[in-house]
Amino acid sequence: MLAARETKMLSAERMERMIDAPTNEEAAKILEECGYGDLSGLSAKDAAAALEAHIAALFDEVEGMVPEAQLVQLFRLKYDYHNAKALIKAQAMGTDCGAILSQRGTVPPQKL
Repeated sequence: MLAARETKMLSAERMERMIDAPTNEEAAKILEECGYGDLSGLSAKDAAAALEAHIAALFDEVEGMVPEAQLVQLFRLKYDYHNAKALIKAQAMGTDCGAILSQRGTVPPQKL
């Protein structure tokens, strides 16, 4: 089941095509090829929310496929690291980093 998804992954070649796309709509079509749904015409905020929802659904799907869901938690650790780093930098600079914190980690950012 996971191997079947590999053909739709966002590869380096597809990322290059997105970067070279003349319009946002063309870039959205490339994401649609990867199973992200139709993002054309969405605002940047709505597109980001749609991408977040897609990634969350993928994590849930993979957790349902593997024999031990804790294995997937290893892939969530990078989001915990990102959140911790953002919080430390924001505290040092006296700014708010709430907009860039990820909900995909193993620890909710509110607890950090």
